[in-house]
Amino acid sequence: SRGRIIDVQFLDYPHDQNTSVQISGGAVPILRTEAITAQSAEVDIVSCATQTSRAFRESLASALVQAKL
Repeated sequence: SRGRIIDVQFLDYPHDQNTSVQISGGAVPILRTEAITAQSAEVDIVSCATQTSRAFRESLASALVQAKL
């Protein structure tokens, strides 16, 4: 909204196994808050959710580029 990140919605994330559900359940709210605070995709990797965090950063960076078009 007006060039600012006001919300982040996760369209898909690892949730096919109990461990994935636990990791994503902890990482998703942290990544969302970090992105809104940072106003960019440059967020810290969440401990124990490295792959999820990296995928989130890449996905958000791509979305932000597309939003500027």
